[in-house]
Amino acid sequence: ICPKGVAMQSVHEDPDRLRTPLRRRPDGSFEPMAWEVALDFAADGLARVRRQHGDDAVAVLALVRGGIARLWAS
Repeated sequence: ICPKGVAMQSVHEDPDRLRTPLRRRPDGSFEPMAWEVALDFAADGLARVRRQHGDDAVAVLALVRGGIARLWAS
């Protein structure tokens, strides 16, 4: 396993690692939110950017074995 793979165990087991999505309140504090709500929130935001700025305004970068693959949202 590469050094990054070895380090992932300590990251995964870190007690300070976020385990639930958080939403920022108007006062700047955070509150937990359900995964379904968080995913809908993210999807709505990406759809809004695409509507306002076109399909080329959103891209996804995925790291894969052997290099980097860029997958453009369509």
